[in-house]
Amino acid sequence: MTPDQLTELVQNDLVRGRLAKYLVRECLRQAGSDDEAKELTSDAVNYIDRLLGAIFASSEIVDALKEHDPVPEWKDPDWYERINLEKVDQLAEAIKTFKRNIN
Repeated sequence: MTPDQLTELVQNDLVRGRLAKYLVRECLRQAGSDDEAKELTSDAVNYIDRLLGAIFASSEIVDALKEHDPVPEWKDPDWYERINLEKVDQLAEAIKTFKRNIN
């Protein structure tokens, strides 16, 4: 992500909201399509959007996260499964997957 793209996420509510929706869809897409799942998804989008807005508006949340894990009982992400951005084929595959999933 370039500094300009980060600035866009910080300043553009529409783009940040779309990111929140994308994150929720990718995180909760196995939840099904019943009314309860739709309500959960809608709530998650709103919460994530507000949280992203708060994170971008102040450094306090990021600073606090450096010092304290708010949910230490949860399993951490598998950081070893991250895409190696040095490898263009992995980056291209991630972009292709994103574009395929936005339809």
